[in-house]
Amino acid sequence: MSKKTYSILVMGTVERRVIVSGGSLAEAEANAYSEWTNLTGGHISTAECIEAWEIDQDLIDSYKGG
Repeated sequence: MSKKTYSILVMGTVERRVIVSGGSLAEAEANAYSEWTNLTGGHISTAECIEAWEIDQDLIDSYKGG
């Protein structure tokens, strides 16, 4: 299964949107929790995914100048 890129809004002690990859939405959410914890210092048990959007690879490439 190919990995997809997602923009996920995680809310806990701090609300933050993170960009992560995953083979499935569930894997991407798990990665988002870890990334949120690393960025905010929040405790993972307080994290909740509020929304998730799959990001088209062509859009990512356009931002990279590809």
